[in-house]
Parts: sequence; C-alpha cells; structure tokens
Amino acid sequence: MEFRALVLESRRRLDLAAGPGSTYGGDMKAVDSQIRPDLIDTMMDLYCDWRTECKAVQAAWEWASGAAPCDRTAAFAAYTAALDREESACHAYAEHILRITSHRGVDSAMPARRREGRCP
Repeated sequence: MEFRALVLESRRRLDLAAGPGSTYGGDMKAVDSQIRPDLIDTMMDLYCDWRTECKAVQAAWEWASGAAPCDRTAAFAAYTAALDREESACHAYAEHILRITSHRGVDSAMPARRREGRCP
C-alpha cells in the first residue's frame, strides 16, 4: 500500500484531523521515493503511537474534568500521566522525522521498528 494511502487509512480509523505530512508542512509524496521502506514503516508506527496517545490525553481530560470531587486527584494524576506519554511519543516521532530529513537516517545503522498491523 502506498505511504499516503496508509496515512489516510490511519486518519480514518483514529478520526484524526491531519496526517504526518501536514504535521510538518511537507509533501510526503516526495518523501516516499527517497526513504527506505523500513524507515517509512517506523515513521508510521511512531505517528500512530503519538496520535493514539493524543486520543488518550483527550479521554483522560474528559474523565478528569467531570470527575467527582473524591476522584479528582486520581483523575488529574491519570491526565498528567497521559500528557507525559503523549509528549514522549511526540518526541520519538519528531526525532525520527529529523533523522530522516537530515539524511542521517538513510544509512543502514538506523534500526527498523516494524509491527504487525497499524494504528489501533
């Protein structure tokens, strides 16, 4: 499946507003032909991880903002933990993009991170 089609498919499944190309303002078609497929797979995995954590932050906030007074401390702790996970996933995705775009990630030294399936 073409990279752009994978992005659109994951957007539909996760109900996301934007794909990786719009996140960085770039043209992902140009990226397709210049990067090893395993690096694109890793990029998609990291993107899906990040967007999944974004959804978890949203869910945690909805729970925290409507929590009963006796549950607010736990709800806020869950929300801040979700924020930390989202930030970590965001950094991992951004670092991978930077490695790819700086051409340091084009060599075989970058580990492949392949998983079965795509975004949940």
